[in-house]
Amino acid sequence: MPPANLFLILDIMTWVGALLLLGVSTIMRSATLRYWGGAYLAGAIGIAGVVVGVKYWPWAAYGLGPALVLTGYWLMWMGLRQLRPGRPLVLWPVLVAACWCVVSDWRIFAHNELLRFAVFSPAGFLCMVAIAHESLRIPARVEVRWLLAGLALLHAAFYAARSLCALLFPSPDTTQLWLYITPTEAILYEFSDAFLILFAVLATRQDTLRTQAHTDHLTGLLNRRRFFELAQRVLQDRPCAVLVFDVDYFKTVNDTHGHAGGDEVLRVLGEVCRAHLRKGDLIGRVGGDEFAMLIRDDEDAARRIAARIREAFTSACQARGYVTGVTFGVITGEAAPIETLLAAADAELYIAKRQRSLQSLPAPASITYRHG
Repeated sequence: MPPANLFLILDIMTWVGALLLLGVSTIMRSATLRYWGGAYLAGAIGIAGVVVGVKYWPWAAYGLGPALVLTGYWLMWMGLRQLRPGRPLVLWPVLVAACWCVVSDWRIFAHNELLRFAVFSPAGFLCMVAIAHESLRIPARVEVRWLLAGLALLHAAFYAARSLCALLFPSPDTTQLWLYITPTEAILYEFSDAFLILFAVLATRQDTLRTQAHTDHLTGLLNRRRFFELAQRVLQDRPCAVLVFDVDYFKTVNDTHGHAGGDEVLRVLGEVCRAHLRKGDLIGRVGGDEFAMLIRDDEDAARRIAARIREAFTSACQARGYVTGVTFGVITGEAAPIETLLAAADAELYIAKRQRSLQSLPAPASITYRHG
């Protein structure tokens, strides 16, 4: 089978892949698949340029076609970035494709396809490395990211091998060999890649839904149910300190600043808590303005963490014009139901609030600890 037929088969497969990905992206409303379908579409047009240009328009074969392939790689990279919300649009990689359109027509490449292979391959190599890197930035729980990154690195290795062979073994036979290998490898890559990106999108959505089901939407902390589940597992292994705390004068904040102000205070507390959360510790919102924290350490460590949270939260609220603070109840326990420990810590919290009230301490000048 002549190489032109292999490129024709590759082009047909790429067109089919583009239409399927664009169709699925419409059904799933997936920006990633939309970018990926656009990438396959750009690649299909580029490969068609190679197939047709060999006979009728040489520059389309060695200039425009490969440039569109590079554009497709950029679209794939951008599609992966959509799996992590908030990533900005990046346009500068398109300049690489534009540069190739110009560079490929230089006189040095005249009648030297092998040299074009050698120069184009590093650009393809770098694109694949960038795609592999972006694949690994998909949320860690999406395990298909390793396959996606590995496939991109294999494709990068192909580009590197092609470039080295073109430089070390320049001959017409080498050129002919790579004209057979290139479309064959591309067919295998595209077929595998289309399935992997689809699985990655599905797995990412499942991970997002799982996270949303376990997370309090306002503060970004664990919700009550998830906190109870994880805390009970931890308590089976070792003694821990349990902290229960709430926002001082929260009703006054709501009355003065409205519910929007109250929500902002809760968000600030969530941000402060996440900033002071150690690896292995748990924190969740278990009520309206009530939070719980499980520390895998002793009471002294719990006191220090609580003091840092109190100080940071008070400063952050004062900077926003809110006069409030937090009061903690602390208790230590082991192998007990989390509900029992939280109830005991909650009782200590209310005793602390009562003592502060009786002592007429200004809010939130200090934090009172009680422990059982």
